[in-house]
Amino acid sequence: TYHALYPRAYFEYKDLNLTLEEFSPIIPDNYQETSFPVAIFKWHISNSQKEDRELSIFFSFQSIFGSKQNILYQENAFSGLIFDNLHHEKNYKYGQMGIFVQNEDVEISYLNAFNENGDGKEVWDTFSRNGALGDSIKKETHYSLLTNSPGAICAKTKLHRGESKTITFVLAWDYPILDTVCQTKWYKHYTKFFGKDGRNVAKIARKAFNNSERWLQEISKWQGKYLKTDKPDWFKTLLLNELYYVADGGTIWTAGKVPPEDKPEKLFKQEEHFGTLECFDYPFYETLDVRFYGSFPLIKLWPDLEKIIMKDYIKAIFVEDLEKKFFNHPLDQSTAERKLRGAVPHDLGAPFEDPFLKINSYMHVNINKWKDLNSKFVLLIYRYFYFTG
Repeated sequence: TYHALYPRAYFEYKDLNLTLEEFSPIIPDNYQETSFPVAIFKWHISNSQKEDRELSIFFSFQSIFGSKQNILYQENAFSGLIFDNLHHEKNYKYGQMGIFVQNEDVEISYLNAFNENGDGKEVWDTFSRNGALGDSIKKETHYSLLTNSPGAICAKTKLHRGESKTITFVLAWDYPILDTVCQTKWYKHYTKFFGKDGRNVAKIARKAFNNSERWLQEISKWQGKYLKTDKPDWFKTLLLNELYYVADGGTIWTAGKVPPEDKPEKLFKQEEHFGTLECFDYPFYETLDVRFYGSFPLIKLWPDLEKIIMKDYIKAIFVEDLEKKFFNHPLDQSTAERKLRGAVPHDLGAPFEDPFLKINSYMHVNINKWKDLNSKFVLLIYRYFYFTG
C-alpha cells in the first residue's frame, strides 16, 4: 500500500511486516537543509512470528553521470559505496554520488560493481542464497575501473520474536556545477554549506544520518498545520503532494558563478537566483503570467525565495534588449525587439539560453505588448508586502 504526503512517502508491505518510509528535508523557512541533495529511506521492520528471523535488504543504484571508481566508504556510523566521477571535466557531470547504510546492529556486505547490461545474476545469486552480497565489509577498500557500472550495498539483521527495528539507508549526491548549453556555469545553492569541489557526498550523507529524525519531526510539524484544517482530505492531499514541483520543476537555485567569470554581468549583480519552469512543454523560468497564480507555495513557505525572484524581475524591468526577433504565431507574424525598457518581462530566461542573464525567451508572440504582465507584477509586489510586511 502506497501513501504520500510530499516530501514523505511510504510503501507498506503488511504481509511482511515491513514499511519503507522515504523523504527529503523539504522544510519551510529552512534555506539550508531544504537545498541538500539527499534522500533518506527508513525500513521499519518487525517480527511477529514465534521464532527468530533474519532479514536482509539491499540497495542498488547506478551512478547518475557515470563513474570511474566505485569506492567502499566506511566510518563509525555508516558505510557505503561512492560513485566517483571527479575525473570528468568540470561541468554538470563532475562530482560524486553514493548509497549508504547504517552500521549499527546490521551485518553489511556489498558489490562495488556489476554489469549494467546484464540480468543481475551476480547480485541476485548470492543474495537469494544467503541474504548477502558478494563482498564482505571486512575486505580492504577497493575499486574497479568502470564506465557506468551500478553497485549495491546490503544490510542483514536478526530479529527476535516480537522485536522491531529500523534500518536507515541514504542516497546522496554532490554535483556542484549547474550549466546549460550556454557558457555560464553556476554553483548550486547547497555548495554554500559543503564546499564546491564535488568531493563531499560522504559529508552530505553524514548530515542525513545525524539529522533524519529531526527532519521528520519538522516535516510532520509543518504539515500538521494544514492537515488539521477543516478542508476536505482530497484538497489537503493535493496541497501537499503538488509541492513536488518546487524541487522537480527544472529547478535552479544558484550560489554564484563558476570562475573564471565570463563578460561582466550587465543584467543582475546579485549572486543568488531561484527559478522553476512554467512546465516542461513551456520551458521558461518563472513565467510571470502563470506564477501569478502558481507561486503561493513560495510566498507562504519560502518567502525569501519569492523575494529573490521578485528582485530579479524588478531589475529586469529596466533592461533593454533590442535584438530583433521573429514571432511566429497564427495571430502574430511579426518582427520586434526582444525586450523593451520599462516593460515587465514575460520570463527570466530558459535552459536553452542563459537563464537570468538572457530574459524573454518566449518567442511565440510579441510579449512587450501584453497588458497583464505589468499589472500582475504590481499585485505580486503588493502580495509580498501583505504576507511578509
